[in-house]
Amino acid sequence: MVSVTIESVGSGYGGLKTKVKKVRKFVEASKRDIVFRQRVLQLVRGLAWKDHDGEIMAAVDLAQRVRYVRDPVGVELITDPRILLEQILSGEAAGEDCDGLVTLLSAVLETLGYETRYRIGREGHERYVHIWLEVLHPRRGWVPIETTIYGVRVGF
Repeated sequence: MVSVTIESVGSGYGGLKTKVKKVRKFVEASKRDIVFRQRVLQLVRGLAWKDHDGEIMAAVDLAQRVRYVRDPVGVELITDPRILLEQILSGEAAGEDCDGLVTLLSAVLETLGYETRYRIGREGHERYVHIWLEVLHPRRGWVPIETTIYGVRVGF
């Protein structure tokens, strides 16, 4: 069952570790959800067999349907990818920041059989400010996917 929770995430390295664990938990639950998998497979229906670029771009196109919006001041939000996918497909997706978009992309790509990993950006010595995704492309190696306010971009 899909649920929504709001929890506090501390600052600094400890908070970052907690946040990444929450992102992974959402991704793991999503890729094991048969309804989510069916929705994801619909996104790549019609692509040629082993069209890795096409599959990755289908996930990116999905994320581009969501407006980039920062979290409320003092609140850290991460949306369950199953909820966000349903909102996108129904035309009701409002806004997410880099965390929500990375969580969605990671869940979709891993559901399609691609390994993903997260990259973290910092400001100064400890302030976390940004997360982006890398996907392991069978021929291109690790490819970055950026989900900033400047739009979703892929490194190929």
